[in-house]
Amino acid sequence: MTLDADINLFLLLDGAKLDAPRITYQHDDAPWADWLYRGTRHEAALAVSPYLVLPSAGSRLWEQQSAWAEGGILIRAKAGPEVLVEHLRSLISVRMPSGQLSYCRFYVGTHLDRFFQVLTEAERNLFSGPIVEWRNPRADACWQTITTSGVAEAKHSENEGWFQLSEPQIEAMNGTQGQSFLARLRSYLDLDEQRESQARLQRLVREAEEKGFHSERDIVRYAELALYHPQGLHSQACQVLLDDNAMTNFEKLDQLDRQLAQGGAA
Repeated sequence: MTLDADINLFLLLDGAKLDAPRITYQHDDAPWADWLYRGTRHEAALAVSPYLVLPSAGSRLWEQQSAWAEGGILIRAKAGPEVLVEHLRSLISVRMPSGQLSYCRFYVGTHLDRFFQVLTEAERNLFSGPIVEWRNPRADACWQTITTSGVAEAKHSENEGWFQLSEPQIEAMNGTQGQSFLARLRSYLDLDEQRESQARLQRLVREAEEKGFHSERDIVRYAELALYHPQGLHSQACQVLLDDNAMTNFEKLDQLDRQLAQGGAA
């Protein structure tokens, strides 16, 4: 695959969907590869971490696209792997209008497309840093290529949360979720289609958003906790935890889950 001399072509795999190391080393004898969560505060979730790969010159990965296309995207960047992986680590979370951090699933094609739809061209360039192109390898995907300038400053993992979203952008992204997300959430929570259940579902989603949870994954986890632990979740101890802006949404939900499972309002 021919590239400009100063541009590298990377593969970013969704570790929650694929056995990324197995696929990588099965089809490449000498790749550069690393987990995005490695060395960060998210390392406890390394098993589901995104996985960045710079294939070797003789890589067979390009010939085996069917093995990773469902859970991978291609990235062209004016950067080496050490610089790019640090920049991507800085994007693991973005900052909400409330000041809280929320996971940004830029490594999932459908999420990246929806996310970029609410950004201006200048914001897409800033977010992308040294990346000049994001590419979806699936032939049936709703988008194929997102091109950026590749000249913005590359960030470091220590800067995680530097990218800020506005309230209108959050509302626009939530609007793209629409009824399909509510239908999936209703099915997951095993709620019927009666009016009372619909109102309850909308109340759970609104409550999650008021607490600073905006990604689909965070809303699903919060709604599940609120549905099955309504009294515990609204205890003073849980509310103090929810209002702690020093924690990421993942950390909050993880701690809430453990606390409520133990009986947890204390």
